[in-house]
Amino acid sequence: MKSILIFLRNIILLVFPFFLMIVINEAVRPSITEKRFQEKEIIAINSAIKSTKKCSWACHNIENYCKNNHVKFLQNYFEFTDPIYFGVIRFLQSTGKYKAANIVILVVLIPFLMYYLLIKSLSLQKEIQFLKNKNIGFFVLTNNNVTDFIAQLYFYCTDFIINLANILNLSYYEINFFIFCLVYPILILGFILVFLIQKIRLVKIKSYTLQETNDKTH
Repeated sequence: MKSILIFLRNIILLVFPFFLMIVINEAVRPSITEKRFQEKEIIAINSAIKSTKKCSWACHNIENYCKNNHVKFLQNYFEFTDPIYFGVIRFLQSTGKYKAANIVILVVLIPFLMYYLLIKSLSLQKEIQFLKNKNIGFFVLTNNNVTDFIAQLYFYCTDFIINLANILNLSYYEINFFIFCLVYPILILGFILVFLIQKIRLVKIKSYTLQETNDKTH
């Protein structure tokens, strides 16, 4: 029963961010009345109409449009945020496959790295608890079509950023900066730190348990 609950917990942690993205996008979709942005055969949720009131695909397509028209809280910090924000964009563009790089790095690799570190840390905590209770346990952590799919996924993720910006009354620039330039690094460093702390705790407890066992045998 416990293994099933752990499996369900892991699945929920994995699926929840994507579920949240789908809920927000599909909740916003019916309210969009403007002509939706389209590139080839892929149709976005939002329009590309320039507006000073809310973000749209214009914020994605025109480099400084969102920064000049929608940013509220970061206006006085562009000298600090721009090098990081546009540095990430330039790096992704340098791959030659901007959309694919966005999906692979920002949607797959980094989130799954954080997910892996989180699950491993929770697993280590379980092992620590068992050892503290003097139970020994063993734990196991348990080409055109592709291009079109990546492009559609990229559009959907970009629509999510636009929708989230409008819901929170922020800007496309700010949401991107907060998530990818601020929250991602903080979470990764945090998960790595927690993982290392758990490993150190586990080593200490194993050492103590071994010492206690040796003392009893003598």
